[in-house]
Amino acid sequence: MATNKEIGARVRARRRMLDLTQKQLAAKCSCSYQVINGLERGRQSVYAERLADLAIALGVSADALLGLPVKDQKPA
Repeated sequence: MATNKEIGARVRARRRMLDLTQKQLAAKCSCSYQVINGLERGRQSVYAERLADLAIALGVSADALLGLPVKDQKPA
């Protein structure tokens, strides 16, 4: 299970890769920049709805933010 600090580090890295400020990311997620700051510092937990909003805003999967391995899915 990923810790809050690990998730925050992934959010920060992706945000910076996209050249977004905390305020810009917060606007995309309909939250305050203080929430983003707290997440990135590992001081705030991420609940499912916010995780989904972050993943969409950052253009990655929730699995990627959680640090879960990506499995190749083959058609059944």
